[in-house]
Amino acid sequence: MNDSQDFYKKLKEWGVKTEEELNTFIQDLLNKKDFIIFANQEGKEISPVLKKLQNNMEQLSIIYNFPTKNDVASVAKLAIQIEEKVDKIEETLLELSDQINDIKSGNVETPVLKISENARLRQYEAPKKESQTLQSLQSAVFERLAEKIKMKKIEGFYDGNRMKKNMKQKNNHG
Repeated sequence: MNDSQDFYKKLKEWGVKTEEELNTFIQDLLNKKDFIIFANQEGKEISPVLKKLQNNMEQLSIIYNFPTKNDVASVAKLAIQIEEKVDKIEETLLELSDQINDIKSGNVETPVLKISENARLRQYEAPKKESQTLQSLQSAVFERLAEKIKMKKIEGFYDGNRMKKNMKQKNNHG
C-alpha cells in the first residue's frame, strides 16, 4: 500500500512540475516578437478561409434546413425576452390578485387602483345588485391591468381598443 501512495505522490509531483514547465514555455513563446508576427501573418491568411467556411455553412443550413450558430443565438435571445415579459405579466397579476383579495376581505377601505372616472363613480354609488359591484370590480381590475401593461411597455400584449370592446361586451351581456 505504501508503494501505491508513493507512486501517486510522485505522479502528482511530476504533473505539477510538468504544468509549471509548460506554462513557462508558453509564456516565453508568447513574449517573443517573432511568434507574434508569425501568428499575425497566419491569422490574416486563415481569416478569409474561416469566413468562406462560415458562409458555406450558412448556405448549407438553408439547403438542409438545420440551424446555424447565429440562429441558435437569436432563438436564445427571443426566449430570454419572452421569459422577461412573462415575469412582468406574472408580477402584475400577483399584485392585482393581492389587491382583489384585500378588497374582498375588506382590509382596504378605498381601492388603491387607478381607474377611470366612470368606474370610480360607479364604485361609490350604492349598488342595486351584487352583480353590478362585481362588474365594477372586474372593470377596475381590467383597467388597472391594462394600465400596468402599458406602463411596463410589454410589447404585443396590449391592445387598448380590443380590451375596451371586450369590456363593453362583457358589461352588456352580464
